Amino acid sequence: MVFQDAILEFGFDCKVRKLSPKSITNYQKQLRYLQNYLEQEYRIKSVEQVRTAHIKMLLAMMDDKKRKPSLLHFSGRNQLLLHWWYDKLLL
Repeated sequence: MVFQDAILEFGFDCKVRKLSPKSITNYQKQLRYLQNYLEQEYRIKSVEQVRTAHIKMLLAMMDDKKRKPSLLHFSGRNQLLLHWWYDKLLL
């Protein structure tokens, strides 16, 4: 599955769970940041190529004080989004 389809599927999942449109838009934006990170760092183009190590590396990078400014969007409760990605799409 290409990232864009996964992002749309996530948005639908959020809508079914009755999250606010603003939250859904924000979460989809965060997933696009994840998509860009994975494409730039690992040349990953589809969800099937993502491994748990990729998500763990991103989570570790977020804790690193030398993290890239573009990854600052993945802080606090938005880390839950990465865990959703891990649980729902990678397992």
